[in-house]
Amino acid sequence: MYSKKKRSWVKHLDFTIIDIACMMLALVTSYVVRFIIIGDTTDANIDLYIRMAITLVLIDIFTIFFTESYSGILRRNKYQEIRATLTHCFIVFGVFLIYLYATKQSAMYSRPLLFFYFIFSIGFEYMGRVLWKRLVRRQKLLDKNKAEMIVVAEAVTVERCLDEIAHNKYTDFKVTGVVVVDVEMKGQTIQGIPVIANADDFLEYVRTNVVDEVYIDGNTRASSEALANTLVELGVTVHISLVHTNFLLPNTVLEQYASYVVLTTSMHVATVRQLFIKRAMDIVGSIVGLVITFIAFIIFAPIIKATSPSTSRSESVRTVDDLSSISSVRCMLMRISARKNYRLRTR
Repeated sequence: MYSKKKRSWVKHLDFTIIDIACMMLALVTSYVVRFIIIGDTTDANIDLYIRMAITLVLIDIFTIFFTESYSGILRRNKYQEIRATLTHCFIVFGVFLIYLYATKQSAMYSRPLLFFYFIFSIGFEYMGRVLWKRLVRRQKLLDKNKAEMIVVAEAVTVERCLDEIAHNKYTDFKVTGVVVVDVEMKGQTIQGIPVIANADDFLEYVRTNVVDEVYIDGNTRASSEALANTLVELGVTVHISLVHTNFLLPNTVLEQYASYVVLTTSMHVATVRQLFIKRAMDIVGSIVGLVITFIAFIIFAPIIKATSPSTSRSESVRTVDDLSSISSVRCMLMRISARKNYRLRTR
């Protein structure tokens, strides 16, 4: 049975727990230094700093979710890790200061304690990440339960495949054999990996040996799919190479359209977090725009109503003389009409 790789924050849940533990250790150390070693207990309200700890944990989780702080963490060197740790701590501490200012609680906290916490959090988080990365790397190197993979390729591409697949130390699999399908190379070694079979006896080797996964870099799609179907029936997990992406744009996504598996590439492929942030910014911007428009309407609408002549209403008042003149004109018109009708009848 094949297990998909962990994604998102679940993949680095261990580093999240390490960071939170280091933050709490930094806060406790700052509290001890400020109120016990220095000895000034004026602002030593333990409940206040418990709320601070809870707030910092929530801010840290949101920061990890939105900034992807652990992307490529196992591949970072010490200097890259220092920069990443500084950035993460600056964001968390900055958001916490904004929270204190917005809720008018900044005067309640000890400023030396906040300064000590910021310094200690950087040091503790950096040390925690470095030490845990060493343990994780060592565990991956010594892991005996990795899946055994066989690479199936042609003679012209097998060197490239092994360069990019077989020599990565921090994967969940290990390449234990190679199959060259177009040249007889059984018994030889390529980059220290033995050629275990050829195209004719490869399936027999799979039947008689333990094989967890097979990577196929075939010359045609039909031959690759035929071999993959046979291997799947034998209970082997199969990975089929679709295209080598060295010369494509780096942002590629594998998608399925009807019966076609396609490799989608673009200048930028937005992640779920980026789409969430964009939608949130759209909503906040719309609300701010509505508020500004409403305030402008309240201010300028009465001014426009009072100064615009088109909005003034005219009233006409009819007097008795006007009504009498209208009645006399109506009677005159009636007499003229009656005379015309009489002349027409007498002709």
